[in-house]
Amino acid sequence: AGLQPQFGGSVSGMPNAGAGQSLMFGSMLSSSSSAQQPQRQETKTVYDDGQRMDLDLTIALKLAETSKDASPMVRFEAALALNRFVGKYISAFVSTAGKGFGGQQQGRSVMGDSTMPSIPVPTGVTQEAEKKFSHVWTHIFKLNR
Repeated sequence: AGLQPQFGGSVSGMPNAGAGQSLMFGSMLSSSSSAQQPQRQETKTVYDDGQRMDLDLTIALKLAETSKDASPMVRFEAALALNRFVGKYISAFVSTAGKGFGGQQQGRSVMGDSTMPSIPVPTGVTQEAEKKFSHVWTHIFKLNR
């Protein structure tokens, strides 16, 4: 099987700096969920592997910082990789977004009252990881402004 160029990469497999690195990080974030493993009796979630989650959060924080890069291609690739990350850890991001930023609520309840019930953080997410999820979410939220 020959190597195929990806987003400006060369056939030799050496992608251009910046955009290629974002694509690589995005692939790393989603690679563990696509591997086929024999079925087990117990169901594990992505939050059960604390070491992997910490590595994913470190990569996501670096990708979030590239949203300030001058190159549109780098920003695009970082956004795609962050999209994969949010999809992988969607429950943690729903919890983070539901809490709001700086104590402010992000929306109103359909019942008419101004308070919304908080969505619990998934089991396995430490307070340190929760802070990192919040930091990544803040960067993603700023991209929409």
